[in-house]
Amino acid sequence: MSSSNSSADDYSASIKKYEHDEEDNRVVERTAMAKPGDVVALATATETSSTRSLGKKSESALSVLSMHSAMISKRKTDTYDLAEDVYAFMFVCPVLSTPFIFSMYVWAIKIIIYSILVSDINYTEEDDTYKTATAAKFFLIPVALSMQGDLMHAFFCMANLSYSPEVLKISESATKPKLLFSFLLRLADGFFSLAVNFYLMLTTDDTLGVFTNFAALYFLQDIDDVFYGLVELGFFGDGMEHWSTVCKSVTLPRRSDADNKGCGSLRISHLDSVMFFTVFVILLIFYFVFIGYVYYFYGGFDAI
Repeated sequence: MSSSNSSADDYSASIKKYEHDEEDNRVVERTAMAKPGDVVALATATETSSTRSLGKKSESALSVLSMHSAMISKRKTDTYDLAEDVYAFMFVCPVLSTPFIFSMYVWAIKIIIYSILVSDINYTEEDDTYKTATAAKFFLIPVALSMQGDLMHAFFCMANLSYSPEVLKISESATKPKLLFSFLLRLADGFFSLAVNFYLMLTTDDTLGVFTNFAALYFLQDIDDVFYGLVELGFFGDGMEHWSTVCKSVTLPRRSDADNKGCGSLRISHLDSVMFFTVFVILLIFYFVFIGYVYYFYGGFDAI
């Protein structure tokens, strides 16, 4: 009788041990399949029957945690090449060198062209302004802003790029003040381009004219890119072409925790979004002020 009970106890113990070993094997298999740094996979590998009860809510939280961890890791390793335009010369080349003066000349050409266009824009066709054109202008506001390549690039660089002294090994002239100087001129270029495009768009009376003028002015943004491309092809001599090669070897790290401080939850890397939406709101304000101006002085818009 006692031997029978002992056999039953031994059998029951062996069953429990088998089930425990099977659970351990499942955990080991999940852990082996998990990739390094994969928070969701590791959490799944080590979950027990009690963690399964958390359900989809826990999985969603772990997914968000995994995303943030991946982005933090990405920011620490990201590097960015300089844009292939004359602003790279402003940063990398010595002041008063031929490439630096060339870049300033190209920048001045763009500003002069924009100034001429602004001085020639007037709102005089008060009798032929259509409601459809006014509606088209409203929907083109975010498009006009987003298509300003230099302005968007300036926003991104100021918010996300960090200066590294390592670039001095490539060019001793690539100092931090010159980097900020190139950002400032690119920002001025972008704002001037946006002002011209937006002002001309507001003062255009017919719908087709809004779109054609909008497309016609877009090419002005690429003037600096076109001249830089000619430099790369050797149109302006071997010295200039050499400096374009030097510019291609310069990379800048992405802003990380060490130099990404801010106020509360707002960080320097958030400035690109802040600046984008701030400018967007300002454009909307100007748009509605313009609408009010037309209604007050010209009695509104004529319907088609």
